Amino acid sequence: MQWVSGSAALLSGWGSEYNLDDPTVMALMANNLPTAEPARRAIFDDLRRPAYESEALPIPFGATDMGEVRALTIPPRPLMMGDGIDFPGSPMQWFAIPKRLYAMLGQWAEGDFDSDWTGPTAAPADLDDITDPNEQVDALTRAALDSVYGGAFHPGVEITWPMRHREMYALDYDDSVSRSRLFRLAVDDTRDIYTDFGPVLTPEITFDPSNRPRIIGPQTAGDLTRWMGLPWQCDAASCQAVYLPEDFPVPVWWPNLPVHVFPQQYYDLLENPDLSDAQRLAFFSARVPWVRGVGAVGYHAEGGYTNALTHMINDWDKMGFVVRRPKKPAHLDLPDEFFVEIGRKELEG
Repeated sequence: MQWVSGSAALLSGWGSEYNLDDPTVMALMANNLPTAEPARRAIFDDLRRPAYESEALPIPFGATDMGEVRALTIPPRPLMMGDGIDFPGSPMQWFAIPKRLYAMLGQWAEGDFDSDWTGPTAAPADLDDITDPNEQVDALTRAALDSVYGGAFHPGVEITWPMRHREMYALDYDDSVSRSRLFRLAVDDTRDIYTDFGPVLTPEITFDPSNRPRIIGPQTAGDLTRWMGLPWQCDAASCQAVYLPEDFPVPVWWPNLPVHVFPQQYYDLLENPDLSDAQRLAFFSARVPWVRGVGAVGYHAEGGYTNALTHMINDWDKMGFVVRRPKKPAHLDLPDEFFVEIGRKELEG
């Protein structure tokens, strides 16, 4: 996140107190002795409490638990929006990690775990290097799911809210599903040419098993993407960040959509012999908007929100891609790998 979100870079990126890329910090986190509990607890207390139950009260900015509010200058982590961004007071207005993971992290914070972490392990370079078929399946599944964070399911550049219902998956209909198919969707071969669910999508309509194709249930071709924003480029430009009255930090919508990036020019400057180490570190710490030049609220005749969406549709193929790059220069205390914006071309607007 430190490579695509300016707030993440400043609050928890390289050089921060609890930088999880630092082996020393990770060794402290893996220690279950009481002496390490304050460090574990500090991270756990920064997490937003999951509250997706319909009867749950909304969680204010400073809340770590229902009924307990502390004076915070930043909202709890993660700094991402939930499904209910347009519904003030909704417990889903902010994204929270899943309840089961939250409970496991609570045990970790209390020291209720085995201190058996021996350090990071290198991933196999090639799928053929994995000889066990089940482990190959697990590797393919992980490759697809590692970049998925479970929400929020906005109808924009990703498949949306039906994915959180177990009726969407093959395992719900056949508990003998093989290990290789644990995450497979249930498939329905029947499909009507015309589908009309009416002017308002109610829970009764959503879960009605007589609908063909079903909204929540076995899926046919095109069922997942029918809820997405079209064209998706508009959503990538408009759902960049959420500016709060507090000004900082700036939450983001998704971890897979660049917002504030480390550009190729800054990466190249890290090895410029005319720069001092202090100047190089300053460039390393800097981020720039991914949509710079696309347009936003401006002073020219066509400036504004709609103008930005139009330019994004026209110029999306000129936007930069964030890719992995090796550390440089070697003598500075910097991460072992960088994620750099490359391939950006001159924009029309």
